[in-house]
Amino acid sequence: MTARLIALASIVAACACAGSGPLPRPPAPFMGDSAGFVTTLGADTTALELFTIRGNTLEAEVVGRTPRTSVRRVRMTWDDQGRVTSYETRVRGPAQPRDSAMATTVWSIASDSITVTNVTGARAQTSRMANAGVATVIALPAYSTLAVLARHALARGDTLVYAQFGGDPLPFRVRLDSPATYAMTAPQLGTILVQLDAVGRVHLIDARRSTLGAVAKRVSTVNLPAWISDYAARDAAGRGLGPLSPPDSVRANVGGANVGINYQRPSVRGRQIFGGPVVPWGTVWRTGANSATGFTTDRDLLVGNVRVPAGSYTLWTIPNTTGWQLIINKQTGQWGTVYNQDQDLARIPMTAERLTSPVEQFTIAIADGRLSLAWENWRAWVPIAIAP
Repeated sequence: MTARLIALASIVAACACAGSGPLPRPPAPFMGDSAGFVTTLGADTTALELFTIRGNTLEAEVVGRTPRTSVRRVRMTWDDQGRVTSYETRVRGPAQPRDSAMATTVWSIASDSITVTNVTGARAQTSRMANAGVATVIALPAYSTLAVLARHALARGDTLVYAQFGGDPLPFRVRLDSPATYAMTAPQLGTILVQLDAVGRVHLIDARRSTLGAVAKRVSTVNLPAWISDYAARDAAGRGLGPLSPPDSVRANVGGANVGINYQRPSVRGRQIFGGPVVPWGTVWRTGANSATGFTTDRDLLVGNVRVPAGSYTLWTIPNTTGWQLIINKQTGQWGTVYNQDQDLARIPMTAERLTSPVEQFTIAIADGRLSLAWENWRAWVPIAIAP
């Protein structure tokens, strides 16, 4: 999810922030800024950005690396109250001319409505939604748009955002973690920490506790043409990043039962996984990446000592240093951060062991009467058999 475009049309409403007081104002308003962001997922650079803010206009160019190198140009304007009036993004391949586009998205924002037009090749699609007061459009991985949100939030003391995420309005709460750090949290996304400098400019974005998983650091400038050429050459040689968490499946016959697991496979990429920001101990983990991990069986099973009726489920886990739990949940088809404990069929103890040889890419397997999970320095497993 770190490399795909996420459009968040943020409808901001002021509210009191309990216990923290109003958000600080910058010493002086800044009307201009020019810098870059380098976005990393562990040891891998996943995006590079160069942006300029002049008055009420932001222009940015972003080189994304997944699944292949692409270049995204962003232009956004806003009024003197910080409400966006227009937003445009144009996507091209690395070998295409700078002003060309394979796909274009244009937001036309009026006081009462938002019109979104998506153009791919010769095909155009337009949709409209109501506007209750749009403050900004956050288009990741164009992290400079967060700089605009931070600036306007500082000026108004806003602490509650309603975000347009995937078509549904979702609450996006903004709280002050410290005098220079916002915590921005949205359902299905998680928490992004935005660190500001003395004049309200974003200099570090830590999204490791969100579904994005990345960290973006401000730099003075970025030589985008050189990086575009280098990353395109890596793609051509088969050394590009590809999908960050490619989909995979497990199919097994367990005593006559046909069992299937559909999941996505994140990689370690030099990060601390368990007990760190990626998968904290004692918290429910999606057991993969992106969409919730699916589990199906056409006959009743025994998983551990729990009878699992034939049907479709999702799998979740709670890793811990004192033991893991496998969660079999009756809700299906949801995103991997949408977990409803009320839908649990069972929570089943797992045997967990530390590995002497690390596993780079998350792997689920069914073999030798076990359902096992392996990633980083850990393997956890539970017995699985046909139910009597």
